[in-house]
Amino acid sequence: MIRVDWRLLIQGQLTWNWPFLFILVFITGGYVYYLSRYTNLKPFQKQPLFFYSAMLLLFILIGSPFTDYIKLSFSMHMLQMSGLFFVFPPFLLFSIPTMVLSNMQKPKSSFTIGRSALYLFGILFFLYHVPLLLTFLLQFPLFHKIYLIILFLLAILMWMPFFNNQLSSNQKKKYAFMSGIMLMPACMLFIMSAFFQGGSGPLATQLTAHLCIPDADLLQLLPAFSFSASDQLAAGFSMLAVHKLAIMAVKQRK
Repeated sequence: MIRVDWRLLIQGQLTWNWPFLFILVFITGGYVYYLSRYTNLKPFQKQPLFFYSAMLLLFILIGSPFTDYIKLSFSMHMLQMSGLFFVFPPFLLFSIPTMVLSNMQKPKSSFTIGRSALYLFGILFFLYHVPLLLTFLLQFPLFHKIYLIILFLLAILMWMPFFNNQLSSNQKKKYAFMSGIMLMPACMLFIMSAFFQGGSGPLATQLTAHLCIPDADLLQLLPAFSFSASDQLAAGFSMLAVHKLAIMAVKQRK
C-alpha cells in the first residue's frame, strides 16, 4: 500500500495570483471614484461594502491558494462553484447604486434575459459535470476557461431579475422556484454519482496526472474524505444549501 502524505500532491502549487489582485484593486478604485463623483454614497456604506466583499470573495475563490485545495475534494470544488455562481453575483448586484440598476433594467426585458440566462446556465452547468465533457475540457485549458467565463457571466445575468423592483413578488417567487429546478439536475448528478461512481472521476484524474499514479492507488494518497461517496453527497447538498440561502437572502433585501 502506498504511504504518501496527501500534501505532496499540491506541494509547490500553492500560489497567490498577484496580477489578478492588482486588477481587482484597480476595479475597486474605479468603483469608489464613480461613487464619490456621481452618487451620494459614501465609501463605507452598505452598498460599497457589498462590492468590497464581492471583490475579496472573487480573489479568494480564483486568485488564492484555495484554488489548489479544491483539487482535493468534490465538495471543495462545489464550494468554489457555489461561491462564484450563487454568492458573488448577488453581492455584486447589491453593490450597484439603485438608480444605475433601475436604468439598466426594464421589467419585461430583464425577466426575459434572466430567464434565458437561467435556462442556459442550468444546461451548461449540468453538462460541465458530466464526466465525458469535463474530461474533454480539462484536456484543453483554453476551452475550459472560456466555458467557465460563460457560466460566470450567465450566473450574473440570471440573478438580475431578483434585483428588479418593478417585478412583482409573485414573479420573483416563481423565478426563484424555477432557479431551484434548473439547478437540481447538477446536484442530483453528484448525489447519484456517490452511489455508482465512488472515488473516480475527471477531477481526481486531473489531480494526480502529473504524478503518473495509477487510478487504483489514487485513494491511498488522498485524505480519507476526498472523492468518496460522502464527499460527492456533501458536494451535491452543499450546492443546494448555498443556492437556497442565497435566494432567501436576496428575497429579504431592502
